Amino acid sequence: MPLNSSPLPPAARVKIVPMDWTLIPKIAFAILGLALIVGAVPAFLIWNLYYRKSNRSSAKELSDGRVEFPPSQWTLMIWPLLVVYSAYRVIMRLEHRHASQADLISIAILGFAFLEHLISFPGTVAVTRDGLEQIYWFRKTKYVRWSEIVEINTGDKIARIEITGSDGTKIIHSKDLADRARLMLEIKQHCGDNLPPEFPIEGIQP
Repeated sequence: MPLNSSPLPPAARVKIVPMDWTLIPKIAFAILGLALIVGAVPAFLIWNLYYRKSNRSSAKELSDGRVEFPPSQWTLMIWPLLVVYSAYRVIMRLEHRHASQADLISIAILGFAFLEHLISFPGTVAVTRDGLEQIYWFRKTKYVRWSEIVEINTGDKIARIEITGSDGTKIIHSKDLADRARLMLEIKQHCGDNLPPEFPIEGIQP
């Protein structure tokens, strides 16, 4: 053996660990559960915002004679969550540099939903001495004078009241807003001479 040679180190022992196949169904169930949560949360929020029963709270009478029909407290809590979720989904989709056509369509739909929720809230209807107002946080307030009302749609199937002015402006009282019956009464009191006799009062007598 040469003088400068040294013995080779012993071969390293490799520990063989058998595959734990029980982890696969656990991981699969975890992924499935996460997917259900991610999908169920926005579905639950949308259902509560659009498909719940009508808001049965009373209108607010203010000291200046105005009567306001705001959304319910539950709607006030649900709305920002939907806006944040829509914005989050749009941002996440935009981070993909190589988005497919389906992704672009999805981004457009989510972006539209985000803007629609943003500009249509809270939609509080207010009765004033001169007419009706619809108040928004991020767009101009709509206004229709009593003398300018040309059409009132109170269809039960849509569960809302649509009041149209002579210039096409629409005041919409949706089922999320308070006291539909009280609004009917206010319309009857201010426009009674121009309304048909069968105009509904819905349980409130003038």
